[in-house]
Amino acid sequence: MVNATTHNCSADRPQIWLKPLRTNIHNQDIPLLEQLRAGIRGVKINVHAHEGEALACHGLKTKHKRAISERVCGWLGRFSDRCRSFFERINPCSVDPATRPLEELLTEIKRYVDEAPRVVLTLFLEDHLHDFEDLQRIFKKTGLESELYVHSRFGSQWPNLGEMIGQHSRIVVFVDSDHNPDSKGRMLEEFPQFLSFKNNVWSTRHRFANAGALENDQPFEEAPNREVRVFQHFTTRFLAGDPKDAAVVNSAEVLEKRLYRYVAKFGLFQFLWVDFFEYPLDRRGVLQLVDEINDRAIVTD
Repeated sequence: MVNATTHNCSADRPQIWLKPLRTNIHNQDIPLLEQLRAGIRGVKINVHAHEGEALACHGLKTKHKRAISERVCGWLGRFSDRCRSFFERINPCSVDPATRPLEELLTEIKRYVDEAPRVVLTLFLEDHLHDFEDLQRIFKKTGLESELYVHSRFGSQWPNLGEMIGQHSRIVVFVDSDHNPDSKGRMLEEFPQFLSFKNNVWSTRHRFANAGALENDQPFEEAPNREVRVFQHFTTRFLAGDPKDAAVVNSAEVLEKRLYRYVAKFGLFQFLWVDFFEYPLDRRGVLQLVDEINDRAIVTD
């Protein structure tokens, strides 16, 4: 099965002051709960820490801060050093108007899980919190812990969706962290409900400056031997996505051509990551193509 997945699912509002830089900070236009109700079955979430709180936001990495400071501070003359210092110290979530506590975002997911008892969801967490125990605490507080998938319950093979639903394992969580052990010396492997992204997942290229570059992308020569495959299909103009690009690359015609170049070489992908998933508005797009692929797979099986 292919799962339509929203890249940076919580970043659903633009930042006005970034518009003069010809970029923005959002990757979606539709709030998370509506994404899930529309048919999204996977979400990618950036998790940051600020003043002791776990936040879901399109955070600014160090390279982004430097890039913005060069664009903004370069023309300030003798004040440019102060300007650059400001950007170095800035809260990574401060530029994202859709920033919210991770607990709040997971509570929205819990609401949907309760609404749709026959649905399996996959969460991809990009971890900048560096505290696996705190992450576990937040999942427990929101009530999602009881539905988290633990791979060891099913042996070495991945179960089918019916088995996951029957075993109350409807929420799969992959954690992508550069800090393992975390800030408290705990290893990710100590938390079986959190699967390592690096050990289980491989993905296609994802840094494309425009629609043309994405359309012309060609598959790798070879791929890592990992069971979970992510097809990343979006553009990034400096900081984030672009709805105009999405209206082009999310069309079923463009998406299918690039996807099947990879499928022909590596087989089917389980997850399809996109920005502004509802685009294009006037022709077949992401959700329609995913339904068609899954329908064909069912017939074939």
